[in-house]
Amino acid sequence: IITQLSKGINSMPEEIIAKIFKYAVWAEDEKGGRQALWLSQVSRKLRIIALETRSLWTILHTGDPPGRLQTSIARAGSREAYHAFLRFDTRLLTRFTFACQPIIRR
Repeated sequence: IITQLSKGINSMPEEIIAKIFKYAVWAEDEKGGRQALWLSQVSRKLRIIALETRSLWTILHTGDPPGRLQTSIARAGSREAYHAFLRFDTRLLTRFTFACQPIIRR
């Protein structure tokens, strides 16, 4: 059964897989950044699709570790529209603001 499922996924067009990924990530709201990371770790093919789908990496949360924030920003790029989920904790907001400086308009 597993072989049959993997053949099904491998036979799907990359555009459809990317759309499925978008729905999976965006359905998670503030946890979408983690979901994008998990999807990129399934297989080589799915990693390539996830990395090429810039909008998967646009969900940022103040609770994310700085490394994850920097990775998401690097993968999405500076021209994407980001969705930030903020928790009003001074320590977290300071760290979040520092990590997001490359994409904050001056």
